[in-house]
Amino acid sequence: MKKLLLILGLVLMSFGLLACETEKTYTLDEVIKAFELGFSGNDEIESVTTHINLPLQSTLMKNAAISWSSSNASVLDEFGTVNRQLDDVEVVLTLTVVLNGLSDTKTFTVTVKGTNVYVDVIVHVDDEMSDYRILQGQTINLDQPTKPGYKFVGWFKDQALTIPFVVSSAITENTHLYAKFDILTLANVTINYYYEKVDTEDYQLVDTVVVEAEVGTTYDATITTMGFIVNTEQGNLTGLVSSVTPLVLNVYLDREVYEIKYYSDGVQIDFDLYKYGQTINAVPGLSMSGFDFGGWSTTPDGQNPYTFGSIATQNVTLFAIWTAQSLYTGYYSSINNVTDANLKTALRILISSMKTLTYTSTSNMLNVSDRNPNNPSQIILVYTRTIVSGTWDGGSTWNKEHVWPQSKLGVASDSDIHNLKPCNPSVNSTRGNLPFANGSGTNKTVSGGYYPGDADKGDIARILLYMNVRWNLIINTSSVGDLNMLLRWHMEDPVDDFERNRNNILYGYQENRNPFIDHPELVERIWGTISTSSQSEQQPLWTPSFDPTFEVIEIIAYEIDLSFFKRENQQF
Repeated sequence: MKKLLLILGLVLMSFGLLACETEKTYTLDEVIKAFELGFSGNDEIESVTTHINLPLQSTLMKNAAISWSSSNASVLDEFGTVNRQLDDVEVVLTLTVVLNGLSDTKTFTVTVKGTNVYVDVIVHVDDEMSDYRILQGQTINLDQPTKPGYKFVGWFKDQALTIPFVVSSAITENTHLYAKFDILTLANVTINYYYEKVDTEDYQLVDTVVVEAEVGTTYDATITTMGFIVNTEQGNLTGLVSSVTPLVLNVYLDREVYEIKYYSDGVQIDFDLYKYGQTINAVPGLSMSGFDFGGWSTTPDGQNPYTFGSIATQNVTLFAIWTAQSLYTGYYSSINNVTDANLKTALRILISSMKTLTYTSTSNMLNVSDRNPNNPSQIILVYTRTIVSGTWDGGSTWNKEHVWPQSKLGVASDSDIHNLKPCNPSVNSTRGNLPFANGSGTNKTVSGGYYPGDADKGDIARILLYMNVRWNLIINTSSVGDLNMLLRWHMEDPVDDFERNRNNILYGYQENRNPFIDHPELVERIWGTISTSSQSEQQPLWTPSFDPTFEVIEIIAYEIDLSFFKRENQQF
């Protein structure tokens, strides 16, 4: 009976102990410290090559909530999935544990090994070592080491310097490389430098240099010196260095020769040759009808004057500076000494000073400005050149043509009388606002626009150029026609007495003039040299091809009273 009670007591004690064991609890700190990462094969935390086992349950407390996060999920994510890169990548895994309403974290820094394989190359130069890490299978680029009194022979793979290493070979394993040097045998080399004199072709010994060079090698004494070129046909530039026979080299240097080119009006007129170091002397001045010579410039626009007396150190191109003489008097005196580049602006300022007319008043002005020289009671109509009565009848016999179409004037005045011409009403309607286009013979509608006729095309061109300058209107094929075409018309149909007289009459009414009638040469000064070939391109520089004399223009009174003109017989 006692034995039975003893057994029963032991059983009860075992159940008690088991109950106590089952009910044991752990702190959050104990739970989180118990977590470890699970690695495969030979992987470890500093060398991971495959997926990691990230525990999702605590072995101590089943009710603990577990979660993971990654600092670089593309390499190692929160599930332990590994995606290797070319190089090693450190990833921080963060474990978060929540237990009984409390939470804490633990981090693991994991190195995911890259797929690249590196090898170490230890380079020995005497007692100095350098460590290089390169990709397996690549070559190594090493600078050639130096050592006073020695010459570098090459690299070797063993310390005894018996196994040569070929620098271009691929390295597939950790390697040691050793530099080998041999004692350098030197000998003196004497170099004499002879320089060509400035004013003669003789040479002068300027410098003697003694250098050390390795015996058995060829020494080259060629040098580069500003302003000089080594003469390869005279002296001796190279020689074999010997410890028995001293090597003496003689180097002759010729002065560089520079060309000074002289241009006038876009054409090269002369040149001079100067040796390096010579003084560039002034050249005689030039002359051109209607212009004053202002010296030379290093730029075609004359904005960088050149001063002679400097030393020749390079090629130089010089451009003659020309200033137009005071050819313009009276109305045009303000454009004297104005450069071509600024001429258009100067003319705009000049002709913008004008009297404002009403459109209605111009009807009884055009029958004066465009009258028939042989019969003052008649006028000559534009385009057709027909002669009709000059009496204004409200537009039945003739009306007013806007050479620059009224619909395209923009802010420009529609009563600028220079832009108005008497015209047959039906012809005016036919032309409409068509741009002008090339043609020949009489006026007609042509492909691309309207041809004004051989007799009027120059007059039309000069009116449009006036409108461009006065009102800053743009000339193109969408507005009034191609600019180059109008420039050719200006040359092909020159100014005549009828046009000059009309300009004088309009000046009396509106108090401004069309400068391209008074001075046709101004067209080329603004737009460049004009070629009458339809295929030619406008040139960038003005070539003066006219005789810039000034003509006195008188107003022709005919048989009507012109006493209201204030500027009769004035020079323009």
